[in-house]
Amino acid sequence: MNSLSWFLYFADVLASVRVGLEPVLVLSILGFVSIHGPILIADDPYVGPLKRWRYWLGVAAIGAGLLTVFLPRPVTMYAIAASEVGERLAQTDMVKEVASDSLKAIQQWVKSQAAPAKKGD
Repeated sequence: MNSLSWFLYFADVLASVRVGLEPVLVLSILGFVSIHGPILIADDPYVGPLKRWRYWLGVAAIGAGLLTVFLPRPVTMYAIAASEVGERLAQTDMVKEVASDSLKAIQQWVKSQAAPAKKGD
């Protein structure tokens, strides 16, 4: 497999990771809130173990939230892959010839469109 194939595979893997992290984020936040409330209310010596759970649920919520935000969506990954393919195609000689001819035609068209505007001034 070439690098583009690995990139596409990575895009699919990231989609699965993202789908798995979203419930972790929601459940961590709910767990954090449900444990943090009794800790604030209760003055019980048995609250110590809950404090440890509160810490780890907070870490899980923050970690899952950051990963969910910063992991790109598959559509973005495919757009990057398409851009890479387009860039590689743009480097070929045939495309350079077609592009230079197209650029000349566009420049002539722009000049012809700008010429009547100059005459009217």
